[in-house]
Amino acid sequence: MKYFLIFSNCTLTIGATRTVISDLQENKLFFIPNELYDILIELKNTPLIQVKNKLDLETQETLMEYINYFIDEGIGFYTSSPDSFPDFPLEYDTSEVINNAIIDLDEKSDYDIKKVINNLTDVQCKYLEVRAYTTLCLEKMEGILEYCSKGYFKNVDFIAQYSNEKNYVEQVKTLVLNSPLIGRVLLHSAPNDYEDDFIKQTKAVILDNTCCGVINQGYFVSTIAVFTEAQNHNTCLNKKISIDVNGDIKNCPSMSKSFGNIENTSFQQALKVKDFKKYWNVSKDEIEVCKDCEFRYICTDCRAYKEDPDNDFSKPLKCGYSPYTNEWEDWSTNPLKVKAIEHYAMSYLNIK
Repeated sequence: MKYFLIFSNCTLTIGATRTVISDLQENKLFFIPNELYDILIELKNTPLIQVKNKLDLETQETLMEYINYFIDEGIGFYTSSPDSFPDFPLEYDTSEVINNAIIDLDEKSDYDIKKVINNLTDVQCKYLEVRAYTTLCLEKMEGILEYCSKGYFKNVDFIAQYSNEKNYVEQVKTLVLNSPLIGRVLLHSAPNDYEDDFIKQTKAVILDNTCCGVINQGYFVSTIAVFTEAQNHNTCLNKKISIDVNGDIKNCPSMSKSFGNIENTSFQQALKVKDFKKYWNVSKDEIEVCKDCEFRYICTDCRAYKEDPDNDFSKPLKCGYSPYTNEWEDWSTNPLKVKAIEHYAMSYLNIK
């Protein structure tokens, strides 16, 4: 008997109005009508001919068109032994206490960065993002990388304000070239948009941490790591720790709740404080609107800025997508979000 299967690394997520197939190896997405979702699930254990015989002629033709499309795209195949191709395991586990961290800096920040990074090493952190709302001098970047080289870090990203200083950009490029730890460098507030193999420049102005939390398609990640984590965890805050511009220890620099200051509190102490891990397991399946979205397992999240500031399970404020219409809109001009925008004092949006 002939069966048709979707490769196990290509997962189906049903949304309110359509289903997305996420290719977790190629980081690609394929859209299908929800009517095909149940049919593809049934095909895992039922011969193709038996499934087709239960469908009307028009649906049979549609099914075969999609099957041919899946085969052409390399995400489906015929087999006579479906039991030889089990489902992809969705378990997610990492051994480190803290997996990722954010360090925020501005012109007034005077906390001990070395102490922060030593604390991150104590909790076996592997991924670090340094966000500067001012220009980050080359010496400071080099110092951070030197501290990180003695830890467990696999990747360090820098976001900093663009500088007109002579040779600054070229010096940053050289630093990226010579440092295997650097993943990416983004220079904001630049005179023009530009990107090469070393850095990315953007005209966008990043004033402070209220600029964080934007949800858009450019941030979708269709990989095994993100998809499996998203099943039961929050893909933004799970195993994350952060330092804001004042040295306060937080889940995210944009959140108001502090769990101490790095000058007198270690990360290991902060981790023991009640509610530090409160959001780690808030998955998209629990968040309003997101739970109906076909992108919920490949999307990031934001608990710092929500449409309803008093509801821990409210949709991210800065998401303009509707899974009910499959349309994107500018979240910042939505009149239903004005109160929340004012609540979070996002004055740079010039809401009237």
